[in-house]
Amino acid sequence: MPTIIYYDFTSAESFVLHELTQSVPGAAVIEWRGVQLHPELATPMPMLDRWAVGRLEIEVGDAIKLAPGIGLTVPPARPNTRLAHVAVRAVERMHGARAAKFRDLLFKAFWWNGADLSNAQVLRQIADTAGVPRWVEIDHAEAQHDVSRWELDWQTAELGGVPRAIGPDGKILWGVKSVNAARAFFGTP
Repeated sequence: MPTIIYYDFTSAESFVLHELTQSVPGAAVIEWRGVQLHPELATPMPMLDRWAVGRLEIEVGDAIKLAPGIGLTVPPARPNTRLAHVAVRAVERMHGARAAKFRDLLFKAFWWNGADLSNAQVLRQIADTAGVPRWVEIDHAEAQHDVSRWELDWQTAELGGVPRAIGPDGKILWGVKSVNAARAFFGTP
């Protein structure tokens, strides 16, 4: 059974966990499930007010303390991530070999460049960079259904924020409190 990770592209901790799982050889089999932390956000992404920028600066600062080398920046806005999660799931369903690279580039596009992940053209450009063939429908109906089901599962389980990792044994990683704790959860040194 895989470890399930509920994540959102706009969560700095989710990006930290993503990076940790990429850099650990022999990491567990992972099923990434994208859920929206902020479904109320508009499309295209609106600029953040001072209060929201301040909260985001704290979140980024905390993430940098956890993993100083990942190079997070404070983006000027937060996108509605539903379309991005659907796009990743569509790639997983239709051309799975490119899904991990696509997810990686989406995280980096947001956290390094402030990309609007609610914009279908931006998603398509990133998919092209990841080598996703043009015949992959990044808004595939079955992928939309999967993401809706994941969001319902996440809400029903009352997991709260993201990232939340659920191991095959049922244990839950409630965010990334330390790099060592995250590595221990995945059974890696």
